[in-house]
Amino acid sequence: MIHSTADGDYKFPGGGVQRGENQATALARELREEAGRSPSRIIALLGITIELDIAPEHSRGNFRMVSFYYLCKLDPGIHPQSLDRYEKTLGFTPAWVTPKEALDNNVCLYQRADSHGPFWLAREIAVLRELSAMRCISGLSH
Repeated sequence: MIHSTADGDYKFPGGGVQRGENQATALARELREEAGRSPSRIIALLGITIELDIAPEHSRGNFRMVSFYYLCKLDPGIHPQSLDRYEKTLGFTPAWVTPKEALDNNVCLYQRADSHGPFWLAREIAVLRELSAMRCISGLSH
């Protein structure tokens, strides 16, 4: 997971598929950029989320984002992160926590009366709930 030292939440590494990339290539790039790790093997597609939102009044289109969640085996090597400006500002740091630990943390953040955290927090909570319920994932810590 990626931990934000600014907001305190956990999120999955990820981002958009760039021109000329397939999902596996984008997954490898995002893991290396954000987590400093490279996948040696994609084991399984665990799930897909689709987020929809109504565009702001002066916008030309609606928001639609499709996210794919993969279970991967990682190479042992660690690489330096290559973060975007906003990722640096949020203090993105690789973190090895169980889905349950990340879920408990994120739910606690979301329930705070003063803020619901970053826009991805509700999505990550939903995905972490599903992962925590999966027998093959729930006991993993690394």
